[in-house]
Amino acid sequence: MIYSTPWFMTLYASTLPINLVVRILDLFLYEGDSKILYRAGMAILKIKEADLLKAKDFDRFMKILKEFSNPEFEDDDKFTKIAMGFNFTRKQMGVGFFVGNIFEII
Repeated sequence: MIYSTPWFMTLYASTLPINLVVRILDLFLYEGDSKILYRAGMAILKIKEADLLKAKDFDRFMKILKEFSNPEFEDDDKFTKIAMGFNFTRKQMGVGFFVGNIFEII
């Protein structure tokens, strides 16, 4: 997950166009849930899927993940639609929560 660390640490502010950053933060605050952060990451990978599958080596793979010139990154409605198409549970995300004295993965 070398490529996604800057995405999550900066809430995408260091990588995506500002229109998408604002939309992601808006959804994050509205929903009060970190799922949108994972959905945004999955949307990036989905948008870049064809290019990533064509990558011949790791350097090219990483370069593709740092380029955000696809038209989908200009249209925040289209990006949000792609992102919200991913549904998964907290267990699938590997996010744990303390419940009483027991640490559970919900």
